[in-house]
Parts: sequence; C-alpha cells; structure tokens
Amino acid sequence: MLLSDGRRILRVDPQQPIDDPQVIPIHPDFRMIVLANRPGYPFLGNNFFRECGDCFSCHVISNPDRASYMMMLQKYGPSVPKPLISSLISLFEDLRVLVDKGSLAYPYSLRELVNVVRHLDQFPGDSVVKVLENVFHFDLYDEELKVQLAEVFQKHGLPLGERFTLSVDLTSSRTLPPPVPTETWALPKSIAAVPLTVTPHSPLLRKGQWHVRANRFEDLQQRVPGRVQTFSEELLSFMISSTGHIVGQTITPDGTLHVLTTSPFKIHSIPAPYTAEVIFDLSSHVDGHATAIPPTLFTLPDGGLGVHVPGCNMLLLVHQAVVDVFELPDLLGTGEIFTVFGKKAFIDRKRARDLQMGLGRSIVMLANTTLATRGLLVLSIPHQETLCVLNLNTLASELITLPVKFDLESLLLVSPTKFVLLNSFMERFLLLRSASASATLTRVNCEPVADTARIFSNYSYMAPDSDSGLNPTPSSVFACPFAYYQEALPALSSLPGGISSVATVMSYPRTVTDKYGKVEDLRHSTYLTHTQQLVNCVAVETEEVALLNTGSLTTSIPSAKREFHLELIDAATKTLRVIRI
Repeated sequence: MLLSDGRRILRVDPQQPIDDPQVIPIHPDFRMIVLANRPGYPFLGNNFFRECGDCFSCHVISNPDRASYMMMLQKYGPSVPKPLISSLISLFEDLRVLVDKGSLAYPYSLRELVNVVRHLDQFPGDSVVKVLENVFHFDLYDEELKVQLAEVFQKHGLPLGERFTLSVDLTSSRTLPPPVPTETWALPKSIAAVPLTVTPHSPLLRKGQWHVRANRFEDLQQRVPGRVQTFSEELLSFMISSTGHIVGQTITPDGTLHVLTTSPFKIHSIPAPYTAEVIFDLSSHVDGHATAIPPTLFTLPDGGLGVHVPGCNMLLLVHQAVVDVFELPDLLGTGEIFTVFGKKAFIDRKRARDLQMGLGRSIVMLANTTLATRGLLVLSIPHQETLCVLNLNTLASELITLPVKFDLESLLLVSPTKFVLLNSFMERFLLLRSASASATLTRVNCEPVADTARIFSNYSYMAPDSDSGLNPTPSSVFACPFAYYQEALPALSSLPGGISSVATVMSYPRTVTDKYGKVEDLRHSTYLTHTQQLVNCVAVETEEVALLNTGSLTTSIPSAKREFHLELIDAATKTLRVIRI
C-alpha cells in the first residue's frame, strides 16, 4: 500500500529483509479483517474493491441459508414462535428477490429481520403488524412501493398499512324450502328376487412396479392466505406447478391434498400446512394416449392413493414414490390392452388409435369410488350387463352378470352389500350381495307422487350409508341438479331386506328466484358422513345489466355471468350455506 508521504507498506519475507527506510514491513502475524457493505444505494461511501481491492483478498459473502437464518433468529428471539419466524424469513426472502430483480431499491437485509424478532421477543404484547410497520413505515409514503410491499405481505398472511382493513364475510345459513314428496320406493312382495351369476376372480396380478421421480418444491405458486383482509370460509389459495388439466383430487387421512393432472400425467401432493408441493411424475411411465379419457384418483383404505386409468384398463396403487401396476379384469373380452416393459406401460395400437379418434369412450370401464376408503371399488361399462367388484384390501374381484339387455345407465352405492342400479328406462333395481359370492336383483316399484317426479328423479350421486354402529344414517341422501338435495326416509340400508317396506323420497326443490342465480350444472357432490353434510359444486348463471350510452339515449343491456358456488347442506338441521368460489 502506498502512503501519502511516499512510503510503502509491504509484506516482506523474514529470511530476506529489505533495508529501505521507505518500506514499512508487515509483521508475519498481522491480519486485518474488514467488513464492507455492498456498493451502491443505500450504502454511502466509496466502492471498497475499487479503492483498495488490490491490497486485500476480497470474498463476497452470500446470504445465509434458511436453516442458518432460523438458528440465528431463535437466538435473538427464543420466545418467538417458530412458525412466525419461518413466515418472517419467507417474507424477507421474497423481498430480497424483488431487490435482485430491480423492483425494489432498498435491500431489506438480516439487520431489519433481527430487529423485528428482537422486538417481538422483548415486547410480546405488540402485534406483528405494528412491529413490521415500524420497519417499513417510511416506505409506505411511496404509494407505488406501498402496493408492491402490500402484495408480498399479503402472500404471507400479514396485512400492512391503512389499505388493509379486516372485514367479516361469512355466509349466513338459511332454511331450506319445505320438502316435497317426489316418489315412493317399495319392493313388490309377489315378485321374487332374480339370482345373478357371480364369478369370483383370483387377486389381480401385478404387472410391474415403478419407483417414480419425486420433486419437492418448498414454495407453492401464488400462495395467498384467505383471511388477511377478509375473514371468510376461504383459508388460502394457491396454484399447482402444472400446465395440464386437473382431472381429480382427494385428501388422505393425514390431511394431504393430492391433485391428479393430465398432459402431463402427474400427481401433485400438498401436505398440511400446505406450504410445499411434491410432484410425482407418471408421464414417463404411462403412454400418453392412455390418459385421453380422464383417470380417476381416490384414497385407499391404508391411506395410499389409487389411480384408475380407464383408457387402458389399468389400476395404479401409489405409496409414496412406489407405484404398483395392475391390469383389471377384462369385461369385454378384448384381450390384453397394455404391456409393461421396464419402467413404461405401452397400450395396444388399436386402442391407442381409438382413443386418439375419440372412439374408445363407449367401451371403457368407469370406476365408482364412493366406497373406496372402505375397501370397495365398483367398475362398470355404460349400457353393458357386467359389473366388476374389486376388494382393494385383497385385490380379489368378482364379476356380476346382469340380465340380458339390462342397459345399465348409472350405479349408486348404498353400502358394500347394497347397490341401486338405474337402466336407460329410468327403472330402479336393488342389487344385494352376500358373503357367499352370490347376488340377487330385485326391481323396485317407484310410484311418482307429484307431476314433477320425473324431473327430480335424475339422481347424479348417492351418499353411502355410514358403517354400522358408527353414527347410523337416518336417511339415504341423493344429489340432483334440480333440487338442493333429496332423501329417502327411512334409510335404504336400515330396512330389513333393503326396501321391504315403503321408503318415501323427499325433494328440496331449488327456488326459481334464488338470489344466487340460476343453477346450470351440478359438477360434483360429496357427503361428509360424520357431520351429515352434503357438499355440491354447482355452476351458476347470474344476470348483470350493463348501461350503454349512445349519446342521446342510455340503453340497458342484460348480460350473463358464470360463477361457481359450493352448496353446504346440513341434512340434520335442514339449512343451506352458499360459498362463492
């Protein structure tokens, strides 16, 4: 280093001293460690590396990782809850990303984060919002910067500034309209039950086992807590990392949400508390043509996942990253549809061509997963005469042959031993299974009570009766697009022999002038057995009026708007809550 008086500071070898009064030797044990801020705003002063970088061995120290942050901040604030510290770390990480992108000028660093945690530790009565506003108060005067900060804070469930005021928007319950008797169900005493042919099958043969690749992402895309500005039923919203189509979802007993997508074929698992995402990629294992018909995702009795791929008659049992591949019984006698070579399943060329042209939808088995968690999967082909009942615990199956030209239209599961079958003529039949591999079919006499009975008899879903001894179901609950819900009194499974006496179907019709709009379509229904609540996802068309000013005349033009609602129906109290999605 050259000094202003002409002398120089040099590191000199002790074995070869320099006898020069203009040279100041550096002691061998002398060390100088200098900490400097990064150059540029908001740090003032000269650029350290430019001014004296040749005299020092300079190293750029990157920001600590998340684990180091957590360990350090817990030392500063031992009484601050760990989840809160984790949220603050995520907040400052997002702010640092905005700085690197150039969206923010001031680099909010560990210094501010330490001050926040230290404050929360010393003054536990102060709210997090108040402490954070002490740090960001000056920036809130810049309206543009305030909006940017508010979006980041809202993502992590933290309100910021006067712009955010908490409001309550919980939907209120309302009483359902009076029920209307629609039809009566009864078994004719003069007609005997028809015995059906039941063919037991040995357990499914596993055709392969794959260890799929699992990618974990610590941050969900656009994860926004739903109760930052408004306290409502929405807890949070997020996007999954996929460009494909969502075809199914289920929740396992541990609270993990699983979403199935096609194009590409993947399972997205979001474990509670829903901050990270694990993606199981199946696209490299299953032929792309096989998912032309949307697969079905369901929960297995042991907490694993099941995927029925109707395009190639395939059943996948997923446990963590291990996938077992099975071929289901062939109901049409078409032979082997897919083969497994190594880590991929290939489907038959003819079936692939039919699926590609849209010709295979009428000859595929559809899965009824209503009783999947209780170990039963029922497969059927529309307008055919064969049912496949699969025990998910033992993987043994049995084929039930229906009468000739039965023309099956839909299948409703009451319990593992009682099914309700509907044919194309809207006739109802009761199928009773026994443990001795036998089954009987009895036609149910359905007598309409009202003129509109045929309208309300379009059942799209039936809730299964609860297990015996656990919260016995007082009635059998149906979902119908023309009614809020329907129920058969008494429950079909509680009567001896199924329906040996008369069961009356009561309908709760939708009101024509419903303030929420006109229901166009019933997309999905599910029944919460323990709370006796039916949940309907419906598409609603609402009307809006737009004013058009033509200069001399203002004209109102009605327009339609499409929304999706969740109908939460309490079958015990006969009340309804509508939640906008």
